[in-house]
Amino acid sequence: MPTKLRRQASPASLTVVDSPGGKLETLDVAFKTAAVLDKAGVLVGFNTDDPITDSRIFLRSAGLAVRAGLSRDKALYAMTMAGARMLGLRFARVGSLEAGKDADLRSCLG
Repeated sequence: MPTKLRRQASPASLTVVDSPGGKLETLDVAFKTAAVLDKAGVLVGFNTDDPITDSRIFLRSAGLAVRAGLSRDKALYAMTMAGARMLGLRFARVGSLEAGKDADLRSCLG
């Protein structure tokens, strides 16, 4: 199955919700989904569309994925470079924290 998945899969940006009554589109997403997709060679990222607690939910998504088997390095990549790759953004400007790159840490610092 993982080989077949890798050949056919597009990158996946996951919304992980850890409370009952969450979003309908996340109903069948398991915490292990990121680890399973990563193991199959699929580019995995995380996202949230929550306008109030977005940074906390975004960070929690990666933490839950690590708890369910995704490596810490892959979780960090999923929160940074993966999204930039999926959107076709220029790595020279975004995707990682380096001098000279665009970044907005205010939303992460609450």
